[in-house]
Amino acid sequence: DRIEIKGIGGPLVCCGGGGLLAGTALALSKLAKSSVRVFGVEPVNACGMYKSLQVGTAIYIIILHRHFFEIGA
Repeated sequence: DRIEIKGIGGPLVCCGGGGLLAGTALALSKLAKSSVRVFGVEPVNACGMYKSLQVGTAIYIIILHRHFFEIGA
């Protein structure tokens, strides 16, 4: 489904490591008849790109999920 957000003038693209974001921007720049703004988005609790841009170098965020299972006899 397509969701439109007023005031956003371009696609929202996941930016985990930046590859999908860069590829999308490159493809749209070649296909679009006018300029297109592409917005990178990431979850609040996994915002490695945002934090890397803040400090000026690549950082890595490790998210550990613990799942506990009870096995009954």
